[in-house]
Amino acid sequence: MAYNPKSKENLVHTMWEKGQSGNPRGKPKGAKNLTTQLKEMLNIKIKVVDEFTGKEKKKSLAEIISQKLIKKAMNGDIKAIKEIIDRLEGKPAQSIDVNASVDSTIYNINVDPMFLPEESNEDPEDEDVE
Repeated sequence: MAYNPKSKENLVHTMWEKGQSGNPRGKPKGAKNLTTQLKEMLNIKIKVVDEFTGKEKKKSLAEIISQKLIKKAMNGDIKAIKEIIDRLEGKPAQSIDVNASVDSTIYNINVDPMFLPEESNEDPEDEDVE
């Protein structure tokens, strides 16, 4: 009989004992994921001078970032304007109509954008042209 690395007889000696972790130095219990860490950091309050009122007060980092985004939009930054509108209104729905002819039968397919690949966030103007 040929050696089969996947057979149960060959795997028994490599299996973990009951209750033994396969990754003993893995993520410790209670460790926070990135989203939790970011939310906690955005709630930190610091003293700043309000850009709109000119008064000093405590603001969360989330408020400060929001104000900077609004200030950019007020100065005509199209990306900032788009980000604000997308956050408030949601991204506009897109659909793609595909017409295909197979064996003299015409099929119309409407593709939900949810199933399309993500758009690149790179700005084509930033690329070097040679």
